[in-house]
Amino acid sequence: MDKSNLLDKYFEDALTEEERSQFELLLRTDAEFLEAFNFQKELKSALIRNERKVVKEKLKAHDRSKKTLSFDWKYAAAAVVALCIGLYFFTNQTVQSQALYAEYYEVFPNVVSPVVRADMAETNLEQKAFIAYESGDYNQAIALFTTIYDTTHMEYAVFYKAMSMMQTDAHWPETIQILATTNWSELFRDKAKWYLSLAYLHQNQPEQAQATLKELSAESTYRSQQVKALLEKL
Repeated sequence: MDKSNLLDKYFEDALTEEERSQFELLLRTDAEFLEAFNFQKELKSALIRNERKVVKEKLKAHDRSKKTLSFDWKYAAAAVVALCIGLYFFTNQTVQSQALYAEYYEVFPNVVSPVVRADMAETNLEQKAFIAYESGDYNQAIALFTTIYDTTHMEYAVFYKAMSMMQTDAHWPETIQILATTNWSELFRDKAKWYLSLAYLHQNQPEQAQATLKELSAESTYRSQQVKALLEKL
């Protein structure tokens, strides 16, 4: 079998027993084959570690060495570098989105049913939901606001359900769907768009966040300074 094919099949974990024996024999007896093996192995490790500098140095060193195998190193190396660059920018974008989310996100306050601690013993379902929300028991709040909305279709219930979901970090697709598709009244429309833009950021969707913020800026003055600042950073 061609030596390059042996290398490919090794890194794809597809060697037969006979091919593996031939592969191991070549590693012991063929210095050029061993060099080629180590080169590919180090390139793959560099990709995983996202070390573009290491990859470039390996490529330069290899360009100065004699190439004897029927394997086009330049194309393989260029592909690895391209993947490293893509991974680098994807990682940077994710870090930036998460940082912006952390910078601008804050828990939306309870402006519907202020909790009076002295009266907590006698509470209705709405008060129980907001007590859970204010105390940080967001899973309980989600359950209670869901019940309220299912039975009354009160808009505040689905809004605070979405706000509670943003705190649990386990319901992002549903949170985005609620914030993006609910037919909000004027009372909650701007608030929902602001938090939708933040949800998009958390999920590393900066283009959607930017589009939502532009809509909010064109339609409202809600959090205008924050909207403007965040748009500039995106």
